[in-house]
Amino acid sequence: MSKGRVVVDDELRNIKSALEEQGYEVLGMDALGQNPDAVIVSGIDDNLMGMQGIQVKAPVISASGMNANQVINELNKKIMKTK
Repeated sequence: MSKGRVVVDDELRNIKSALEEQGYEVLGMDALGQNPDAVIVSGIDDNLMGMQGIQVKAPVISASGMNANQVINELNKKIMKTK
């Protein structure tokens, strides 16, 4: 069973792999409207790849300056708060 559904910026290949290894279902940015548990972007200034019109209720995590382990730790904290 998946730990959660996470939309990940396509640029973050290493983070995608690490999340899959940890048991997360990793989705592409085109899945923003599918109620993910969290969204991970390469930087908040990316404006979710120009998708400012899409409202996401899930926490958005900026991976800027973080390694895969740091992103996973932040993700675990944010998902625990919402469940």
